[in-house]
Amino acid sequence: MSIKQYKNKNGDIRYKFQTYLGVDPITNKPKKTSRQGFKTKREASMELARLKLETEKQLYGYQKKDYTYKEMFDLWNESHSLSIKESTQSSVDAIFRVRILPQFENMKLKKINTFYCQKVLNQWAKDYRSYKDIRTYFSMVMNHAVNLGLIDFNPMDRVITPKLQVKGKTKTGKYFETDELQKFLEYAEKECDTKIYTFFRLISFTGARKGEILALTWDDINFFSGELTINKTVYYLNGKYVVTDPKTKTSNRVIDLDKKTLTILKAWQLEQKEIVMRLGVGRDGNKNNLLFNRLRGSEPYQYIHNSIPNRELKKIVDKYKMTEISVHGFRHSHASLLFEAGLDVKSVQDRLGHSDVQTTLQIYTHVTEKMKNNSGEKFQKYVNF
Repeated sequence: MSIKQYKNKNGDIRYKFQTYLGVDPITNKPKKTSRQGFKTKREASMELARLKLETEKQLYGYQKKDYTYKEMFDLWNESHSLSIKESTQSSVDAIFRVRILPQFENMKLKKINTFYCQKVLNQWAKDYRSYKDIRTYFSMVMNHAVNLGLIDFNPMDRVITPKLQVKGKTKTGKYFETDELQKFLEYAEKECDTKIYTFFRLISFTGARKGEILALTWDDINFFSGELTINKTVYYLNGKYVVTDPKTKTSNRVIDLDKKTLTILKAWQLEQKEIVMRLGVGRDGNKNNLLFNRLRGSEPYQYIHNSIPNRELKKIVDKYKMTEISVHGFRHSHASLLFEAGLDVKSVQDRLGHSDVQTTLQIYTHVTEKMKNNSGEKFQKYVNF
């Protein structure tokens, strides 16, 4: 940018400039700087030249080194980790450690070619449903190298995307049909304590994520309006519980509750208060105001571990020979039943807090595939002629 003249507070003529110094090799963000207070235009010009020369030397230092993929990953990850949640970072690290680095870790960036990338991508398509996501993460590191001028292009951009080869009908996972969900809740009421039964009822009739349910406080439930507010999630990482914002912005939502679920919640609230009284408020008090706390052990008012619902679910499924679903499967079950009840895609998307309507449509397609066999009969009954 050109050097400009200005007057300082005393009315003296001074010179200033603002300049672009390229992409920061660490943060991968545009690097800008400004200077002012020079008595002559020549002084400003000399400083501008010095800054540009210094920047070029630094960039040359990066470009001169023959990086391996792992070294470039570490450089990229340093800045990328600052822009995502700790739980997401843990997942990203696992993807690179298990799926990407074993294929590329010690390879020099300039030696990674399109032929090899095609071979690896073909194998990923045979092994992982999420092979496209893996490719995206791989490319984020390579594109960072392109931005730094270390390589001319990302070879993964030139491959042919293969079709998914992993066997299985859908990506949405197993879920309970209406009658199965009813039976499960009957079994849960018989086999589980009130706390865990209430958990399963709530997750079944809201479609909320497990972390969202476990993070709930009683303040999040409005018994008068019959509404549940989702505004946080909790997860267990590195020996501690971390409470953070929900998965996406659209995950912040208000869900209306049916009367029976509200009754079950109120019954649990009263029982929880009785348990707290027996434990003795003086020890800690239910200061977290959690719906689902431990109520036992050395930390009775702490969050329950996210593995407990998994364990209780497995007990019931194994005992009664039910469809083997995960806790997340209740979310799919709820979405499927909403569609079968006649709700439109937008309403289901809002209730579940999906940021991408394609996620909702994937479940919708799965449900309508099952229902289409009866479409002719339903149409005839509707028109009645």
